[in-house]
Amino acid sequence: MYSDSKFLIFRGLSVHYRVLLPQGPVLHRALLVPSPGQSTYNWRMVVPELLSLGCLCVLCDLPGFGYSMCGPGVPHRQDQRARLLWGVLDEVDMEYGHSFRCWNLIGHGSAAGTVAMMALNSPESVASLVMINPILTPIVGALLRRLARSEPGKLFLRRWHRRHLTNRVRFRKLARWYYGKAPSWASLEEMRKPFMRMGSDASISKLVSDGYQIPLEALEGLFVPTLVLWGGRDKLLGGQIPHKLRAHLKNAEFHLMRQAGHCAPETNSRMVCDYLRGWLRAMG
Repeated sequence: MYSDSKFLIFRGLSVHYRVLLPQGPVLHRALLVPSPGQSTYNWRMVVPELLSLGCLCVLCDLPGFGYSMCGPGVPHRQDQRARLLWGVLDEVDMEYGHSFRCWNLIGHGSAAGTVAMMALNSPESVASLVMINPILTPIVGALLRRLARSEPGKLFLRRWHRRHLTNRVRFRKLARWYYGKAPSWASLEEMRKPFMRMGSDASISKLVSDGYQIPLEALEGLFVPTLVLWGGRDKLLGGQIPHKLRAHLKNAEFHLMRQAGHCAPETNSRMVCDYLRGWLRAMG
């Protein structure tokens, strides 16, 4: 948890978020959502650049991950996530004002699908959409998704969680593969803390079964300035921008970061900051 942590309660479900203000006037507003398995901590090297551009930054953990509420009853569908996160931004509007400004929605991995769904639901409130290595379709087949909903599947994934995410050594090996390099031990401990919470082991099965799908065909009619950043060394999704993504986001601007892996905000933050700086300045 952090000194600036805030929580918003929706019908008993708590969502963790943080608000960071620039020193000068607010020129932009941005929501940054980390992928499942990450937390607001993973934006720490990107936020200073945004603050220097006069951007009010809201960092928000997805339900079930980070320091948001976790457990068997937490929703993971993208439409449910989108409604919850718009609720957080409504709260920020009431607390800090600036409601006349639209939001730049920035998401990584599956959270890119969440911010895309937010844009589909309320395009009039969106200044731009930024998706970093977006996952917009299920990463496993229908059979495995059904298995993840079964009791044996849930038990297997809970055991996998305890074996690989709570164990310090195994977590470091997994992080080395996921990030493309081993983060420092101090960073690893910050990343591992959310997985140590009671109930966090229930999130993996819900993520696999429900947490990726959005209506791709609807994106073709989305007229919101869109930037897609993709890591050329992404071991999870592959190093080339998927043709399906280009087909459904015909009006988007695509950039391949050849030296970056799946988690560019963590491993190649300077490159991500360069793109975001140019993007926000172009937004005016």
